Amino acid sequence: MNKKLLYLLLTTSVIFYIICCNLYTDSPIKLSAGFWNFGTVLKGTTIYYNFDIYNESKSKIKIFLRTDCECIYIKQKNFCLKPQSKENIKLKFYTDDYSGKINKYVYIHTDDMNFIILPVTGKIIKKSSPVYEIKRVIKKIFDIK
Repeated sequence: MNKKLLYLLLTTSVIFYIICCNLYTDSPIKLSAGFWNFGTVLKGTTIYYNFDIYNESKSKIKIFLRTDCECIYIKQKNFCLKPQSKENIKLKFYTDDYSGKINKYVYIHTDDMNFIILPVTGKIIKKSSPVYEIKRVIKKIFDIK
């Protein structure tokens, strides 16, 4: 079996599993998005993403966020979430040290020992990549934003 196809199948399976686990968790914490796919970006670009964390319980919950790399910056890592409320989380992904297909994770832990995983995926290419230039020209021709 082709290594790229096997890698794609494995990556897709892991992401699907994580999304399913997040959808059917007993945790009172819910996310506005099950994953973050930033698409294809140039190396050296800083990417921004926002999502909401909801507390669907009737009690206050302490939240702790962490990532599996230093490339993802989270401004608010520790906070308390009041009952039936939400908090907007801002992420920054620094692409300087990465290239190719990316699979990273944001872990959202609670004080009741539950956690949810937000997968972060995409592709980082060098500035001189012909693929990027073709996509840029197509977007410009068809006025795609």
